Amino acid sequence: MLDAHLDPERLAGRHHDRFTQQQDGRLTYLIAWLEGIPIGHTMVRWEGTTDAYVAERISGCAHVEDLFVMPELRSRGIGTRILAHGERLARERGFEQIGLAVGIDNPRARALYERLGYVDTGFGAFEIGGTYRNARGEEREWREVCEYLVKGNRPKVGVVRKKRGNPDKGWADRDGQIGYDDYSAGLSCLNTTSSTRIHFGSGSV
Repeated sequence: MLDAHLDPERLAGRHHDRFTQQQDGRLTYLIAWLEGIPIGHTMVRWEGTTDAYVAERISGCAHVEDLFVMPELRSRGIGTRILAHGERLARERGFEQIGLAVGIDNPRARALYERLGYVDTGFGAFEIGGTYRNARGEEREWREVCEYLVKGNRPKVGVVRKKRGNPDKGWADRDGQIGYDDYSAGLSCLNTTSSTRIHFGSGSV
């Protein structure tokens, strides 16, 4: 089902590999579902990034990779909620930092991460890339120039949530963290190890 719905051009056949790595304890693969259909995903790598340039500059940092939401469902807070669940899992494992790479040609994603509290590490630009086989079995190469952002992952204490503005733009707490009310009934996040569905209630994960 994942191969059929989630970025089949780029990820055909790769979901199984991610599940295998999850069983080995190297990562947790989170899938967001809407009415029984997978609509988004991300991975949280517990051993940190696999990029050597970043890995030699930071340690003890959980790493978020390949955050994706189906294009027709973007700008509804789904990616934010997937990311928030990954952050919570990292806190539960004792991580005080969580990081991710963002493409320098993707200012929209960077703006979102910065609103959520991620800051530039100052490591500078670096290139990531690799090869993949698309749904037709053709090998393709991809490259992206990125910068690395991190967020302190300690739980907030005594945060007061205040509603403001258009609900489609979410709400902000007094520390500037962004949250979203649940406008998509039936949205849940699946930890594929335990098959435990985490339902996103109003304004929470």
